[in-house]
Amino acid sequence: MDYLDTAGVAKGDTHGGWVIDGWFLYAHAENAELDAKGNVLVRGVTTDEPVRYEISNRPTPGTQVLFEAPYERWLGCSGSVYVLDLEGG
Repeated sequence: MDYLDTAGVAKGDTHGGWVIDGWFLYAHAENAELDAKGNVLVRGVTTDEPVRYEISNRPTPGTQVLFEAPYERWLGCSGSVYVLDLEGG
C-alpha cells in the first residue's frame, strides 16, 4: 500500500480482496467513503462503481502492471504482489 499512498491513490479506489479491503476500509473506516447513514461504501462490492486499481498475485490480460513487489519464501514458492491498473491495458 505504500506505493499507492505515494502515488496518491485513495484506498477506496483499489480492490485488494477481502483481507485488504476489510482492513483498510472496514476496520479503518476513515479511509472509506460513507453513505448518509455512515455505512462503508466499497466500490465494486457495496456499490456498482468500479475500482481503477487491483492488488493481485499475478498480472492479468488487459491490465497494466504499475508496481511489482517480489517476495521470497524460505519454504514454498517465492513470487510477487502486483498493483494493476485495470484501465491501463
